[in-house]
Amino acid sequence: MTLYGTEAEQRLSSDGLLSLSDDLARHAPSAAVIRIADDLGIDPRVLAQEIPLDTLLRTRYAAIEEIHEDGKRLWKHPVYQPSS
Repeated sequence: MTLYGTEAEQRLSSDGLLSLSDDLARHAPSAAVIRIADDLGIDPRVLAQEIPLDTLLRTRYAAIEEIHEDGKRLWKHPVYQPSS
């Protein structure tokens, strides 16, 4: 397994160092990152590497995307309403 510097050495899980495949999967671009990268005209993998890991993981949560007439996007969390 190849480690990339001290950052990878510092990322410990309860079982020890995260495997390289786990690390790559965590930094894989989500659908939201892919859409944004497409709008910016850049590679989604490059954009995903620039986003902090905790933020990148949050982009995988369910969200409702609204695109307004001026091109701005509004992201909302879906409201859970339990059935009665």
